[in-house]
Amino acid sequence: MGPPGARPGWGPAPGAPPGPGVSGGAGSLTGASGSLAQARSVRRGSRRSIQLRFRMARGYHAPRPGIAGPVLLDPKNGPDHDLPPPPTPPRSYVVASLPRTGSTLLCDALWATGLAGAPQEHLNPMQLRDWSLRAGRWRYALIRGPLLALVARRGLPPAKLQAHLDRVRAARSSGGLYGLKLHAHHLTRHFPTGDLESFLGPLRWIYVTRDDKLSQAISWARAQQTGAWASWQRPDLPPVYSRRRITRCLAQIHEGEALWEAHFAARGVTPLRLSYEQLAQDLPGAVRAALAWLGVAEAEAVEVPPPRLKRQADGVNAAWRARFE
Repeated sequence: MGPPGARPGWGPAPGAPPGPGVSGGAGSLTGASGSLAQARSVRRGSRRSIQLRFRMARGYHAPRPGIAGPVLLDPKNGPDHDLPPPPTPPRSYVVASLPRTGSTLLCDALWATGLAGAPQEHLNPMQLRDWSLRAGRWRYALIRGPLLALVARRGLPPAKLQAHLDRVRAARSSGGLYGLKLHAHHLTRHFPTGDLESFLGPLRWIYVTRDDKLSQAISWARAQQTGAWASWQRPDLPPVYSRRRITRCLAQIHEGEALWEAHFAARGVTPLRLSYEQLAQDLPGAVRAALAWLGVAEAEAVEVPPPRLKRQADGVNAAWRARFE
C-alpha cells in the first residue's frame, strides 16, 4: 500500500466541473448510471477525506519513501542508525532473557562499543511494526498503543521471518557480528521448534537473569501498566499497585527461566551467564566478558562508554515491595 495522497476514486474537488459521462444530462455518455457512479465516488471521497482529517488531528504523519522517521515508535529503528552493510555474512549471537533483567542495558552497551552489532528485540511487536514500515508496508503507520499486540501475535511464517531477519541483519551488524535479543515468549512464538540456527546459522548465546525475582516482578508489573519499558519512554498511565499482577509476573519469571533452561539442555547450549546484579555493579566488566565470549580480539582493553539508559526504579517500586511482603 502506497502513502496516502491524491488517488482516483476520491471524487471531484469542490467546485470542479463534472467530467464527461457523469452529468447524467441529455449529452451524457452514461446517463443515470453515470449519476449513480458519481454519487458513490463522492461518498467514498467524503469518507476518505474524513479519515485523513482524523489522522491529521491525531498527529498522524503520512509516511513517504525514505522518510520513515516521523512514524517510527523507536527512533533507533530509523535509517540514521543504520550500520554499514557487512562485507561478509556476520556471525550471530542471541541474548536470551526475560523482561526487567537488564538485558536492554547490556545490549545498548554492546551497541555503543561498535564491535558487536546493534542487538535489540528485533522480533517484538514494536520492532516488527517499525521495520515493516521501513520495508514500505505503510499500513503499519496506524498501528500503535494497544494495537501493537496484534502484530505477528502468532509468529511470522518462516519465509517472512527469514526476510525480516535478513533485512535487520544487513543494517544492524558491525565487527562481523549480529545480535538478537529474545525473551522466552519470542522463542515460543517465532521458533516453536527451537531451531534458530536454520535462520541465523551457528550461534553464541548470552543468558541474562536477575537474582532478585521480586524486584524483577514489580518492575515488570509496573512497565506493563505504564507502557514505559525504558527510561527514554514516557508512561502512558500512572502505576497502580496490584498484588495479583505482581504474583502473575513472578510465575511468568519462573516459567520463562524453566523454558530457557530446557531449550539450552535440548540444544546442547552452554551460554555465558550474566545477571542484573552484575550489570548494575560492573557494566564495563560484564560487557568486556560478553565481547570476549563472542570472540572479539583484546576484549579486555575495550573502552565501554557510559550507559545511555537510566535506572527506572524509584520510591514506587520500594513501596510496592514493602506492601507485597
